[in-house]
Amino acid sequence: MDLKASLAPRMPCSRFFKSGRPDFQRLAQLDKEFAKHFINGKLDFRKESVCISLTKAILRHEFGLSWSIPPGHLCPTIPSRLDYLCWIETLLKFEGISNDCIRGLDIGTGASCIYPLLGAKLFGYSFTATEVDEESYQSALKNVLENNLSSQIEVRKVSPGEILRGVVKEGETFHFVMCNPPFFSDIHEAGVHPFRVKTGDKRQMVTCGGEVQFILQMARESLEYKENIRWFTSLVGRKKDLGIIQRYLQQNITTQVRRTCLKLEKSRTQRWIIAWSCSSGSQVPLGRIPEDVVDPLTQLTDVRSFERFIRQKSAVMKRLRRWNLLVLSPLFLNSIYWTYKLIHCIFKYSKERVSLMLNFWTWILFGLLPVSLLVATGVYRGTVTEPRLYVSRLNRVLSQFHIAYAEDLGRLLRTERGGYA
Repeated sequence: MDLKASLAPRMPCSRFFKSGRPDFQRLAQLDKEFAKHFINGKLDFRKESVCISLTKAILRHEFGLSWSIPPGHLCPTIPSRLDYLCWIETLLKFEGISNDCIRGLDIGTGASCIYPLLGAKLFGYSFTATEVDEESYQSALKNVLENNLSSQIEVRKVSPGEILRGVVKEGETFHFVMCNPPFFSDIHEAGVHPFRVKTGDKRQMVTCGGEVQFILQMARESLEYKENIRWFTSLVGRKKDLGIIQRYLQQNITTQVRRTCLKLEKSRTQRWIIAWSCSSGSQVPLGRIPEDVVDPLTQLTDVRSFERFIRQKSAVMKRLRRWNLLVLSPLFLNSIYWTYKLIHCIFKYSKERVSLMLNFWTWILFGLLPVSLLVATGVYRGTVTEPRLYVSRLNRVLSQFHIAYAEDLGRLLRTERGGYA
């Protein structure tokens, strides 16, 4: 196992699929409509009809959900939506909240109502979903009723501009808020991405100020509802926006900010989740990372395997350091010996012989030896100096996730300010 593999984005939603991931071959055998698009074992994801057909097939045959959307509305990618829900589930697990009583608020659920449908069906959550657009509201309501989930999902029609204020009723409480905001401030900006499937229209993809202004407004309103809502979360579509949002939250709202990256296997598209809490009871606990949950802050696929990898890496470096000293010592002794021989020749032999030997030793001293010393220096730095900095550099990376590797214990520990607790 290598570091890249251990830190690589995973698919936490794999437990919900019979084959660990969507099996297109199997879906083509079960669904005639999808089979029309599955030609020679391939799908053209640039076509809106293919994406909609695939989503319908996955929801019907994997999860037993009936689903539809009107033409021109956003078609969700199921694995990425499940990953978002899995991340929230794990975040809440750290606070000891069981799935039986969890209630979520989905801001701008869209025509698909996908988060509440998946959350209610697979996680057992209760949801309140909000929507501004009338056509999207009616479609979301239809999807809920067709799946007999009205006891778990309430769809609310809200006015434009309402995010939390005017939506959360007095005395109403939620464990989390989730949101997939419009990413763009201009419809032309939405068409720039070469790999983006053109599903959805201006209503779902564009908002004044783009996703940054939408999430910042949500953050400001979250201060009014810190007693009603435990965690506020949102998807972020662009990495450059993520830093802006995180800095604003930490400087103006709360220091309890969490973030992660969602990237599906073999996908060019990346999304980020940012979460914050204004509640004093929402601290992620200190101490050892529980073995039965995956840490949502670092996205480690297997915490224990990662710890074993670091221990093995440190052990290899220590062995290399010992071998390196064995190699370097003779090299330095050899250079001292031949330098002595050269000086001895100068005083002992005639000028003619000294001239010949000087040509030879000049090549040794100013040619071969410097190269050897440069190589040895590189090896020395790589196997002696660098191992000493390995753990400290690793902990600088992990410190942003409030986690550190304790070399003396050989364990990952949760931290507050970079040092392990």
